[in-house]
This record gives sequence, structure tokens and C-alpha cells, in this order.
Amino acid sequence: MGAVPVSPAQAAAARQTRLPSLTGMRFVAAVMVFATHGIFVNVLADEAVLAGYRAVAINLGSVGVSFFFILSGFVLTYAAPPGDPLKRFWRRRFFKIYPNHVLLFGVTALLAGLPALWLWLPNLLLLHGWWPNYQLMTSMNAVSWTLSCEMFFYAMFPLLHHWIRRIRPDNLGRWTGGVIAVTIAIPLLSHFVIPVGPKPIASTEIGLYELWFSTHFPPTRALEFLLGMLCARMLLLGLAPRIGMGASTAVLLACYVPSLWLPPVFTQVAMWTIPLALLTTALARADVEGSFSPLRGRTLVFLGDTTYAFYLTHAMILGTVTYSVQRFAGPGSVGLGVLVLLGCFVLAMGVAALLFVGWERPIMRRFSRPGVAVARKR
Repeated sequence: MGAVPVSPAQAAAARQTRLPSLTGMRFVAAVMVFATHGIFVNVLADEAVLAGYRAVAINLGSVGVSFFFILSGFVLTYAAPPGDPLKRFWRRRFFKIYPNHVLLFGVTALLAGLPALWLWLPNLLLLHGWWPNYQLMTSMNAVSWTLSCEMFFYAMFPLLHHWIRRIRPDNLGRWTGGVIAVTIAIPLLSHFVIPVGPKPIASTEIGLYELWFSTHFPPTRALEFLLGMLCARMLLLGLAPRIGMGASTAVLLACYVPSLWLPPVFTQVAMWTIPLALLTTALARADVEGSFSPLRGRTLVFLGDTTYAFYLTHAMILGTVTYSVQRFAGPGSVGLGVLVLLGCFVLAMGVAALLFVGWERPIMRRFSRPGVAVARKR
């Protein structure tokens, strides 16, 4: 459907509106990531049940991570204060990312010890996504590779934002389409041009170099961040396509079902860019216009606020708890495996809530200067 332009005054007013539906959607995305990582702890004793679980949930984590990257670009652009000094922006981003990262780095070191210097130092500095080495990419707290991407996004945001604001409104759609096209081309380049390399994940067919280039390499993942920025700019100017939450979700499901039969390199990013861009915009528009959204409730918004801490702790909790159960109770049953997964999820949510309330939020309030209050950014 066609876009309905709004006046600059309306756009300025919309910019001051909170976007709680996007915060609530963060929780949904975090559940997706947890569901995929639950496959790899192998607590379901029945091979047929595990195979079914894997078949359904294997790509949910990729959807969740892609949403987080698009969301980062969207909310930073939507909330960017006019004339925000670079020092103030980077200060906010540093104190959002690093305290939790350093805390979980220390916990990992206490539980498992420090590996070689060449593994832990790039991880601590969030530079470990820049080399095609699987041991390095997943060193220490394995999920922290996404933070390596986020730090690159934040470093580039002022430059990208300045450029996007200079794009003529009638050219924004073309640029958005171009970014989507390049994003879709990345797995093709990874699969057919870049050497495959060894297969670091035994249960998948993806090679190291195509995995790194299409999934972990910060500049290629920055395309999702840039797409989110463009979508936010289009929404602020009243140029975004008016596609609702229902239709956007249907598009996402229509992409997810065939993804279960595609090679992994095509299901890490490319399948989700269009539906997630549409869904992110639709959720933001619902908040701006005050229309119905199922993700705006107070509980969901609070859970969404805790998802950064949840993301950094859930894999560690999954691994520690399931290892302990398997060591002392043996393989168990399918019922026990389901209870263990649910218990890990509840425990991870509890730990995340405590970290958010007692560590993350106080540090942000103490050391970073508050900006426009919108959906919390990872």
C-alpha cells in the first residue's frame, strides 16, 4: 500500500513518542535465541524428539539476532537528539555495552579459566568478530560475538546518520531496496565465491569462511543496522509502507517455513531482512499512532528491558545446568529434558532481571547521560 506523508511537525511529534512495542518484541526475539541454543545442550534423550525440535527451532535464533541488529539501527535513528555530541553518544553506548560484557567475561573466566591471550584479549576488547577463526569468534562467553558487531555499528552510526539525513526523501526507498539487495547477495557471495573452509559446527554443513563472512563479520552485519536506520528515517518522514503487524508477521512466517530446507548460509540473515524491516516499522507505527499492539504491556516491556542481560547469561546457564544434570542424573527422559530447558529459561530470566535492576540500569543512570526515552537499545 502507498505511504501517507506527514508534515514535519507531525514527524517531530512522533519522534517524542516511546516505542514500547519494540521493547516487548525484544523479549520475543530473546526467546527465539534461547530456543535455538536449547538444541545444542542435548538434554532431550529421544533422538526423534530432538530431531523434531531441531527441525522447527534451528533458525529461530538467526531471526532473533537479525531483529536485534535491525532494531539497533532503527531506535538509534528514531531517537537521535538534534546536535547530539559524538562524545556523549559514544559514552552512552559504551556504558550500555561494556559493563555487562566485562561482568560476564569475569564470570566466564572464574568458571572456565582464561584461554590463551590471543583468544581472551580480542574478546575483552570486542574485536573477536573480525577474524575467521571459530575458536576466537566463540571464545569466552560465546554469544558475545554479536557485541563485536554492535560496537562497529556504534562507531559508524554518526557517519551513517549524517549521510542518511542528507538523502532526498524520494530516494530513501531506492536506497532501502539497494541495501536489501546487497544483504541478499551476501550469502550468494559467501556460498559460491568465498572458499568454504573447514566445517566448525559438526551438526551443520556450513563452512568456516562462509559462516564468518555471512554471519560474524561486522561490516556485513552492518547492512541490517543500516536497514533499520533507513526504515526509521522513512517512518519519521511518513514515507514507510503501511504494512501492518499481521501482514508483516505473515511474511516472516512465509519466509521461515522454506528456510528449514535451505543451506544454513542462506538462513542466517538474508531470509529475514524484508519481513523484520516491515515488522519493526509496523510495531513502531502502532506506538506512534496509538493503535493496537499485543507487545505493549508493562510486563513485556520490563522483560524486553532485561533482554541484553538475558542474552549474555542464557547460554552460560544452559551449559552449566544441563552439564550438571547430565553428570548426576544421566541422560534422563524427554520429560526431564523439557523441565530442564524450562528451568534454565526461568533461571536465566531471573538472573537477567537482577542484573538489569541491580547492575545495568544503575550504571546507565550514573555514568551515561539520558537521551530520548524510546525502546531500550542492545
